[in-house]
Amino acid sequence: MTYKDIIEPIDINAEAFASIIRSLEEKQSRNKIKTSQIRKKIYEDIPELGEIDQKVIDLSIDFYSNKNKYDKPLSELIAPYSAKKKELLANSSFGENALDGYCDCKKCHDKGFIEHFDAEGNVISTEKCTCLLDAMANYRLLANSRGLSIPEASFESFDLNVFSDKTSGADDLRGLVAGMDKSLSPRAYMKEVAADFKYYVQNFDVNNT
Repeated sequence: MTYKDIIEPIDINAEAFASIIRSLEEKQSRNKIKTSQIRKKIYEDIPELGEIDQKVIDLSIDFYSNKNKYDKPLSELIAPYSAKKKELLANSSFGENALDGYCDCKKCHDKGFIEHFDAEGNVISTEKCTCLLDAMANYRLLANSRGLSIPEASFESFDLNVFSDKTSGADDLRGLVAGMDKSLSPRAYMKEVAADFKYYVQNFDVNNT
């Protein structure tokens, strides 16, 4: 995959794209620190979690040292401990998934890309996450607004491609306008808005009658 493949759907240069990727990496670093702080607090408040972790470590060491005495795979042996941790978290104020790690985007975990794997765990395809597409579109929109004077603004110069063509799911309402049809992509929605404005301008009565 090259920069051209990544950038082509939303026309920004490689330098701008690299800047966006750096901002995502910085976000990952900040969220790793936040995750560490959250986990420290959780383990302080629920000491049983640390005890369970130690039991899992001891079991894992013994499993690989004395495989012959076990008739189940390690994953099955560990499962009850994992279930107990979830139970402890679910009954706490932190919630069952509190140890999963903090991130702004649940789809890609702030990486900007979503990887798809085969049965053996090999990456078979990669797609840009909506958070990356949004960042690219926002960059282009900002760049366009800086370089466009009012006399140059027109329906002909209005570019729908700065808006994502991905529909937002029910669990991801970022960027949706109040009352907007959630089945529409931002691009489809803005196309309808532009059509309404164009009709209004073309049929505007200067005498307001």
